[in-house]
Amino acid sequence: MQIPEEYLPLIAVAAVLFIVLVLLCTILFFKIWGMTNNIIKIRKHALAHDNRLVASALFGSKEKTLEILQEEFTERAVAKYEEYAEETEYKGLEGFQKKMKYWADKYTSSATYLGCPYDFNTALTDLFNKIRVCKEDYPLPKEKGM
Repeated sequence: MQIPEEYLPLIAVAAVLFIVLVLLCTILFFKIWGMTNNIIKIRKHALAHDNRLVASALFGSKEKTLEILQEEFTERAVAKYEEYAEETEYKGLEGFQKKMKYWADKYTSSATYLGCPYDFNTALTDLFNKIRVCKEDYPLPKEKGM
């Protein structure tokens, strides 16, 4: 059985369309596969934070998400400061500043990733200033014999 010659151009066009369709479906498959990897990254990122942050990022407003991130950052900074202060006997903030710079960068990238960009390094500078003011206003009592 032979194909009539008048159908050959139509078959050629159909073959080209079929090849394009197969290529597009293949591309779509890999795009969807890549998006599932993003979901895994988002899930890992979300599990690192508390449930309020996850719920806010998924269903709430960007302002609420940022507020929760700022609150979490401040709590972490205060806890780290207390840890550092006990280790160094309140002798200085230099080492603490280096440690907290890492966390400020992490929180800045988290905020950007969640769609509410904010520079936590600025917040960190404000926090250091507040700590300095508190230390000046309420100095630690000197031990006897000093």
